[in-house]
Amino acid sequence: MKLYELRHKDSCMELQILDWDHELASRFSGDIKGGIWTPTTVKTLYKKRHSDFPSLIIGKPIINGNVKTVLESYISKKVEILPLKHDELELYVINVTNVLDCVDWNRSDIRRKRDGSWAGFDNIVFDFSKIPADTYMFKIKETATVEVFVTDLFKQVVEEHKFKGLNFNVVYDSEFTQEKEDEQQRLY
Repeated sequence: MKLYELRHKDSCMELQILDWDHELASRFSGDIKGGIWTPTTVKTLYKKRHSDFPSLIIGKPIINGNVKTVLESYISKKVEILPLKHDELELYVINVTNVLDCVDWNRSDIRRKRDGSWAGFDNIVFDFSKIPADTYMFKIKETATVEVFVTDLFKQVVEEHKFKGLNFNVVYDSEFTQEKEDEQQRLY
């Protein structure tokens, strides 16, 4: 299994939020927003190319109505799909509520602050035994406000439907074993 960080292509449409006091401008750390959500207006900042996954400056996953129709049955138990307002497009923000404790702390390269506390990952390694087989999208608790990860299952659905606007950069490959890692380090 491979894991990917959800990233937009540089050429995709960029959106901007108009009301910076709206819940959309807050941290999306896995908490449910549906009870307090009201659609807010976003506008196109840079049109560039058509994108089924427009980029929002503040980094939340945005999808159009076609993607929602397809993805909803796969991801709806682990995310909230919240409506947005746009002059021309049917858009939604995905609030990923599936926050997993699946980092392999013994194998990950960890950046630490001067006091020894966690500051970030230089290289993250996942414990796949803690990622359910039917997972499409998730966050990890350490970076839940800024990163969304997707699995091969998500990538397959996107590619099957030829949706545009995402880069699938591998952040971890379960077939890249400790032995392969050691060999790569030795050769480096």
